[in-house]
Amino acid sequence: MSDDHKDVSLWHLRRGEEIVAQIRVHSVDQPWSTGQFEAGLGFADLAPLFQREVELVDSDGDLDGEAWEAIQDRICRMVSLVKPDGQQVADFVLHVRGGEASFRWSDEPLDE
Repeated sequence: MSDDHKDVSLWHLRRGEEIVAQIRVHSVDQPWSTGQFEAGLGFADLAPLFQREVELVDSDGDLDGEAWEAIQDRICRMVSLVKPDGQQVADFVLHVRGGEASFRWSDEPLDE
């Protein structure tokens, strides 16, 4: 997952200093961005959390808000989303579906 040049569309998912995944954004439909998701070696143990998050979101209108908030809170405590300029966002929601990711972010905490 090395990238020798600055890519204005390349976002990173980090755990501490480790890049566990990257997202190469190909479309933006405010407030959501969508892109190719590339998991790194450090993502394997996080994958079940993201899988559960998507299962909850895709639950045909029967979203268990409490369960989703608990998963979302765990995700945000474990990893950070970093903009192409290297700045960490204050808050984010990230859906990972295989090789595709969609996310929204804010420099201020999001009110869900």
